[in-house]
Amino acid sequence: MDQVQSVPSDEELERIFASRREDFEMIRRMSDEDSMIVRITYEVMRVDDRAKSGEIEYPQFSDGRWNDYKTIFQRIGLESGISRGNEGSIWFDAYIFGLGVSGLTKGYVYSKHLQDCVSTSLDPQTIREGRGRECKKLDENWYLFISN
Repeated sequence: MDQVQSVPSDEELERIFASRREDFEMIRRMSDEDSMIVRITYEVMRVDDRAKSGEIEYPQFSDGRWNDYKTIFQRIGLESGISRGNEGSIWFDAYIFGLGVSGLTKGYVYSKHLQDCVSTSLDPQTIREGRGRECKKLDENWYLFISN
């Protein structure tokens, strides 16, 4: 797999997390405040479909707020921003290669509800095609993840 060479190591991501913990917590708090925004990248902001259909109030999101996110994304090395998952989880995409089922994503996740995060390594040499999503605990409610 060519992409294996450029996938950041667990050690590298753990070092970034430890040195930029306050930025990760800031993004987590901001995302909780903006919980109806389910995807925020450098180019795109996607609103929860329920707001689009009028089921819930459409959130206000200023360019200044979006720029605050992007500034922190750069500081913590996120390639593709964040996504909100079920039950309030927040997925931080640090590395992305390819698209869809043939792609690979590695990053961080904040979740109070993740189960079965028992991997001891998500490093490139352990990557196997099609293994789905695996995670490794960093701290309380914080994990590394890899998905392919």
